[in-house]
Amino acid sequence: MVKTLVSLKTVLKRRGWLALPIVTSAMGAALLYLLVTPPTYRASSQIIVNDKDTSVSDLGQGLTKIGTNAPGIADPIATQSELIRSQSVLKKALFAFKDGPEDLPSTKGLRKAVDVEILPATNILRVTVEHQDPELTARLANEIANATVSENIAAIQQEAKVVREFLEVKIPQQKLRLREAEDAEGRYRQISGIVALESQTQQLVNRQAGLETERSQILSQLESTVTENQQLQALTETPAPEAAYNDVRVGQNQELQTLEQEITALNVTMADEATRLGEQHPDWLALLEKRQSLEGLYQAKLESLSTSADPRSADAPLSQDLLGQYINSNIRQQSLASQLSVIDSELADISVQLLDLPIQQQPLASLIRAREQAAKTLESMQSKLSEATLAEAQLVSNVRIIGEAEIPKNPVAPKPAVVLLLALISGAALSVALAAVLEGLDSTLRTPEEVESELKLPVIGMLPKLSHRYDAHRLNLFLAIPEQVEPYRALLKALSAQQYSLGNGKTLSNGNGNAVVPKIATHGQTIVVTSPFIQDSKSSVALHLAATAAMLSKKTLLIDADFWASSKDSLLQSLDYPGLTAALEDPTQLSSIAQATDVGNLFVLPHKYPVNLPGAVVESQAMQSLIAAASSQYDVVIIDTAPSTKFTDASTLSRYSDGLLLVLRSGVSQHEASASTALELRRGGTHILGVALDNVSSGTRRMSRNFDSEHLHLIEYSNAAVSADESRNRHLEKIS
Repeated sequence: MVKTLVSLKTVLKRRGWLALPIVTSAMGAALLYLLVTPPTYRASSQIIVNDKDTSVSDLGQGLTKIGTNAPGIADPIATQSELIRSQSVLKKALFAFKDGPEDLPSTKGLRKAVDVEILPATNILRVTVEHQDPELTARLANEIANATVSENIAAIQQEAKVVREFLEVKIPQQKLRLREAEDAEGRYRQISGIVALESQTQQLVNRQAGLETERSQILSQLESTVTENQQLQALTETPAPEAAYNDVRVGQNQELQTLEQEITALNVTMADEATRLGEQHPDWLALLEKRQSLEGLYQAKLESLSTSADPRSADAPLSQDLLGQYINSNIRQQSLASQLSVIDSELADISVQLLDLPIQQQPLASLIRAREQAAKTLESMQSKLSEATLAEAQLVSNVRIIGEAEIPKNPVAPKPAVVLLLALISGAALSVALAAVLEGLDSTLRTPEEVESELKLPVIGMLPKLSHRYDAHRLNLFLAIPEQVEPYRALLKALSAQQYSLGNGKTLSNGNGNAVVPKIATHGQTIVVTSPFIQDSKSSVALHLAATAAMLSKKTLLIDADFWASSKDSLLQSLDYPGLTAALEDPTQLSSIAQATDVGNLFVLPHKYPVNLPGAVVESQAMQSLIAAASSQYDVVIIDTAPSTKFTDASTLSRYSDGLLLVLRSGVSQHEASASTALELRRGGTHILGVALDNVSSGTRRMSRNFDSEHLHLIEYSNAAVSADESRNRHLEKIS
């Protein structure tokens, strides 16, 4: 997070020059806006929606009442707020200004100037109007409120009228439907015989229960009568009631009774005569003949009266009474059996009727429901027709004005403080955005953090932007400015710390995870300097680094080994020759060939331009011998090589040195080229001591911090390296 803030601060400071013109332009535009924009006034009126029931009819109250806002149903308050801004309401409000002022807005313009706000947790709407004329603003707000109420009344009346006209058409149709339903129900009742279903069902159930009770009683009586008949039949020895009836009828015949009396009297006479005269006496025989004649007559009469095969006569009262009881009992038995049969038949009919009633009830229930629904609908429609007539005649509304607009005294826009503040903020935001865009489009490396992130190498030196371009003859001017020299001095300490750590057996990584132990000079420190491109200021860094080392009383040799560059790119072009070419021919004459400069202890070894077969020269044994000789004769040897993007000279020469210093120029070196150069050098086994970032501003050097652990490790050994250099110098003085 801290690193991000530091980077943001660095970017803003680097691109800060953009803020002044942008913010100035924004403030100027704001001032111009304040000068040319007329003041705007604001007035508000308040309307309450559905505050109470105002209609005498239920339909009128329903038309004026705002329903609850159920899910999926439009909010009526929000709907009313949109209706206020509708074209019809605004036109009606503008119509009130028949001879209005010239600046009266159009309907479209008024719609833009009107704002409707729903006050939280209330049914109150605030109608706000903005205009340049304060009096007209207040009048417009009030007229819009009045037009809203008027429009609402008209809408309610129109709805009531539509309902009334609809009901006037539908009520006759509904009466016809009711009549048809009643006729259908009557026909079905007539066909089915159902008048009152519940009462009829109850009557059938009660009748069934009564018949069941009566049947039980008759059945009991029948059983008793059958028993009585059986006993009387056995007592009278009469096979059937008809025979008993015949016996009784015969016994009750007067002629038969007379004949029986005559026969009885004759029998008595015959008995007396037989006793007195004997049975052979003619008189007794005459009596016998007479008796036979009477018996024959009696038998003939009996046969004529009786229908049975064995006619008998029950002339005794007891017999007649028993036979009468037997006959009555049989008659009663037959009557009870007949009653039982009738009851069973009626019970069966009732059961069938009870089973048929539910079946007959279903269509009847449907017909009843249809008739009741038709009657209920007709009643409701007639009631609604009356209510609609009342609602249409009433001037009712579900909105009411509760606050009229007053003439505003102070304008609401433009507000100078707000406009200027917004201009300042927008200018600053635009500056930051433009800086971010430019930073995003910038593909160059600028800070040590960016270098370490892209190249995975420590930045061991941050070198300042020089005020002049110094060549070999003006180095004293460079050394006279401490602010320019101190960063190079710190870079030398970092390089000495690197050599010191290697001399104490420490191994360093080449950047790709492999341990590298480069060649350690037995006397001087040999450093190869390169950069991705020629414009990355490798030659300038090599020259000023050599001058700084010489200033520190170190015998320093600067070798110009960039054979691919033109003479105009070299800072040593004004020096005399022979130089490097002659030294390659005879490395033993290096000390006499190297040219002294105006800076004490600084020697340079330039070369002629152009050089034939530069690659062969770099790869030659003579070059290796020359570097070895220079390392043995000088305290510090700095080799300026060709750019590493196109040439491999630096990788070759670094094998003969203590390591390679990669130079990048802040704001010039490209991300991809620099990363590619570092990667290729690591792949070639080159030991890279670190990166020197040139052309760094003083602000960047103060804010930047190196977070690479290896770099911190090198700084830790810087004091020890300086102490080692001082000890070596004292030892050389003793030898000399």
